[in-house]
Amino acid sequence: MTTTRIDTVRGADGPPPPPRAGRNRLVGAALIVLSLAATLTCYFVFTTWLPNDRTLYREYKAAEACPARRVIPRSENCLRKVTFTVEGTRKTTKNMRATLLGPEPFPRMVVPFGDRGPVLSGLQQGDRVTGTVWRGVVVVVAEGDVRQNSADAPRDEPQMTAAVGTFAGLLAALALMFGAMLAVSQNKQVVRQAGLAGVNHLEHGPAGPAFWRFGREDRQNFWDATGNPRRDV
Repeated sequence: MTTTRIDTVRGADGPPPPPRAGRNRLVGAALIVLSLAATLTCYFVFTTWLPNDRTLYREYKAAEACPARRVIPRSENCLRKVTFTVEGTRKTTKNMRATLLGPEPFPRMVVPFGDRGPVLSGLQQGDRVTGTVWRGVVVVVAEGDVRQNSADAPRDEPQMTAAVGTFAGLLAALALMFGAMLAVSQNKQVVRQAGLAGVNHLEHGPAGPAFWRFGREDRQNFWDATGNPRRDV
């Protein structure tokens, strides 16, 4: 009997907060942090990454052939054709590259490729190829009349970069929305009642029944809900 009385008193004071409330707040906070990171990523993509790629491509297309020099620098803002000898190749799906041996200042160049293409697929050790060097990297490899761009060659393909930024923006919005919902989930009943009261108040005005009160069986208007004392249950 004593135990039953104690439980009844505790029940009158209201149930303790559900154990999931703390976990929901933690998950909500983590989602909000994720939304901030995604927002920064989206900002970086559209303000730095995408403009830089576009500028790099325009500079590459505007580059002219390098003049003849007795001493060739490692990096030039022009296109220089150099004869290389193939040392070896890798043609697996995850690793497509050719290792080229050339004169100074390009004694050994590792050239990555995005696909096997028309040139890489036929290269063998000892083959002679012509590489186009721009700013210290090989951007084109040619064997006879067949040419193939390397993975280092600038490309006019902003779609993928823009897709990354768009995805980051959508992720930021969704993470912020669900994070905020979880962060306040323990107060969802209060929020729901407040929302209903606001809708009813707008519908009926101050004189209409819009508010629930403890100890009352029906809704009350604004003046009664704020002006009369609470009645004992």
